[in-house]
Amino acid sequence: MSSIDPSLKRRAHTQRGLSIIEFMVGIAIGMFVVGGAVKVFIDLFTNNRRQLVEVRLNQDLRAAADIIVRDLRRSGYWENAGTGLSPTPQPNPFANTAETTIAANAVNYAYDRDRDGALTAASERAGFQLSGNVIEMRVGNGWQPLTDPNTVQVTNFTIENNASAEQVVSRAQYCQCVSSSGPTRCDPAVVAALPNRPLMVIRWVDILIEGRATTDNTMTRQVRESVRLRNDEVRGDCPPP
Repeated sequence: MSSIDPSLKRRAHTQRGLSIIEFMVGIAIGMFVVGGAVKVFIDLFTNNRRQLVEVRLNQDLRAAADIIVRDLRRSGYWENAGTGLSPTPQPNPFANTAETTIAANAVNYAYDRDRDGALTAASERAGFQLSGNVIEMRVGNGWQPLTDPNTVQVTNFTIENNASAEQVVSRAQYCQCVSSSGPTRCDPAVVAALPNRPLMVIRWVDILIEGRATTDNTMTRQVRESVRLRNDEVRGDCPPP
């Protein structure tokens, strides 16, 4: 009967596995590393999602502001505007105060869309208003949403005239008077003395839009714009010829 080599016995005694404490420490370290990696992943995912919401919110507010600015610039456009500066000026039907109103959170105006010189079609009336948390755009006699409530909740929409930026320009050079030699330009001093002297007013409108993301109420942004209305307001009359 063969005997076991004593060196093999010594080697068997020296080969041992991990103790339960060492095994538990290893598991704890592994869980700590995995937990840290999971937290980093969650933070990255949350930050990326928040950035996407922020970009979408900014884009929606900016897009709405751009549409409002572009359309407001057409306010009061009249195909026959030249007659408004003639010696016998005609009133601009698209600049009538009944058609052009600016309230705290709404604006209504008209412009000569079909270029026939007359305010006859419903499509020539336009405007914007805040209804609930949605900015609406006037289309004819109805209103359609301009912003999507599923992505942005508009909390404030303000439109107001910027009186400090208004510029008043005299129209005396367009007035004609009759003299012994025929029609001639009126004396500027005579025109300036008129109680309702002819003027042209360059107007500016300030716009403020504030909103928050529908999916994250803590995400808020605002957009400000200042619009120069291209069709200036005409006031007063020339002296009778």
